[in-house]
Amino acid sequence: MPRLLTVVAAAVAASIFAVVLASGGSAQQPGERTLTFTERNNLATFKLVDNPPRNREGAAESRLSLGDMLVLASPLFDDANESRVGRLATTCTVVKRGSFDTAGFQCATSIRLRDGTIEGQGLSGFGRTAVRFAVVGGTQAYEGARGTFAASTSRRTSTDVIHLLP
Repeated sequence: MPRLLTVVAAAVAASIFAVVLASGGSAQQPGERTLTFTERNNLATFKLVDNPPRNREGAAESRLSLGDMLVLASPLFDDANESRVGRLATTCTVVKRGSFDTAGFQCATSIRLRDGTIEGQGLSGFGRTAVRFAVVGGTQAYEGARGTFAASTSRRTSTDVIHLLP
């Protein structure tokens, strides 16, 4: 009888251990999905920080130099542009000199939503019609996120499309 009790206890312990190992594995990632947001350009805050060497006052065209920064924050609305769903914050540092349309930027973007944040990063130029970054992570519901972030701007709004991979 004591030997049977030992075998049963060992079997129960082995079963519990197997369940713990199985549940301790990586969580199932949701499938591929696309999130679309609208930025209302009139609600965005935008600042260009002219670090030394500074532009000359009254210059016909501003030239950005290495280390100048662009800081942008904007409320995000759903793709129908009706309900506010979060906030976007971006900082970009000039890594290639030029005018605003020809300069190169290294950017980091954070998108705060009700269920977590999505982080994006990449090189960009703003003279193009669309800006594209890599999704490099996130928090809460977006922990371990990867994929792409693309933003295109029209006169009144910008459309942000985030494609998340499984």
